[in-house]
Amino acid sequence: MGLLLSKLYTLRRELENVIISGLGLFSFYVLIMRFASGSWRYTLDQFIQLWPWMALLIVGFSVQVGLYTRLRAVQKSSNNTVTKASAATSGFAMVACCAHHIVDVLPTIGLSAASLFLAQYQTEIFVLAVAFNFGGVVFVYRQLKQVQRLNHPYTIE
Repeated sequence: MGLLLSKLYTLRRELENVIISGLGLFSFYVLIMRFASGSWRYTLDQFIQLWPWMALLIVGFSVQVGLYTRLRAVQKSSNNTVTKASAATSGFAMVACCAHHIVDVLPTIGLSAASLFLAQYQTEIFVLAVAFNFGGVVFVYRQLKQVQRLNHPYTIE
C-alpha cells in the first residue's frame, strides 16, 4: 500500500509540474508580448497567428519538465548518480524555445536592425526552437530509461 501511495504522489507531482510549467511558459509569452507591444489586442493577435508554434513549444517544454520530474524521483529512490546534463539540456531548450521573443523586445531596447533581421527568420527560429525542445525531450527520456535500467537491470521492457 505504501508503494502505491508513493507512486500516486510522484505521479501527482509530475502532473502538477507539467501544468505549472506549461502555464508558466504561456504567462512568460503573454508578459513579454504585452510589454513589447503595449497592447493586449496585439498580444492576442500574435498568439492566434503563432498558436501552432506556441502549442508545440509549450507542450514540448511541459513534457520535458514531466520527464525530468520523473527522472529526479527515480534518482532519489536509488543511490545512483547519473549525469545532471538533463538539467542543462532543459535550460538550453527553454532558452531556444523563447529565443523568438527576442524579436519582440529588441526594438524596445533600441536594436531595430537586429529586430528586423530576426523577424525575417522567425519561422526558422521557431523550427530550431521546436527541434531543440524535441531533442531535450528525447535526451531526458533516454536518461530516464538509463536510470530505470540501472535500478532494475532484469526488467524486460
